[in-house]
Amino acid sequence: FPTRRSSDLLFNEHKEVLSKYQEQYKYVFIDEYQDTNKPQYLLSKMISAKYKNITVVGDNDQAIFTWRGADYKNILNFEKDYPDAKVVILDENYRSTKTILKAANNVIKNNKIRKGKNLWTNNEDGNLITYYKAYDEKDESEYVVKEINKLIDNGINPNEICVLYRANA
Repeated sequence: FPTRRSSDLLFNEHKEVLSKYQEQYKYVFIDEYQDTNKPQYLLSKMISAKYKNITVVGDNDQAIFTWRGADYKNILNFEKDYPDAKVVILDENYRSTKTILKAANNVIKNNKIRKGKNLWTNNEDGNLITYYKAYDEKDESEYVVKEINKLIDNGINPNEICVLYRANA
């Protein structure tokens, strides 16, 4: 990114323009704040500076878009930027099993720079986690088909089987 951004220049050199947007957007809400980039961070900070009505939602342990310029440090610095902010940690999980959350906690505790939290649930323990490291995409797809066939052989209706994947590129 260039060192000076157009919003930076516009708002710093034309305070009346910044004031217009501060009046237009008295309340700022940002979802997935851990995935904001530097220009988004600066823009939201400048617009919310007058009324300080800013709400962000995010989880530094779920930052995944650094490859497109996102900076998870934005969420880590939120309390420093807004010292009067009320922070609510949503650590109870309603969807996952205890087994899944135990695994998640064991993985995310290895993040070097993070705000601590311990995910928990009142849900059941759930099934054990199976880990398979595929050699390549062909090996991975063969493994998935083999697992589906095992389920069907054990009486699971194929209409109850679903394969979820993150990206298809």
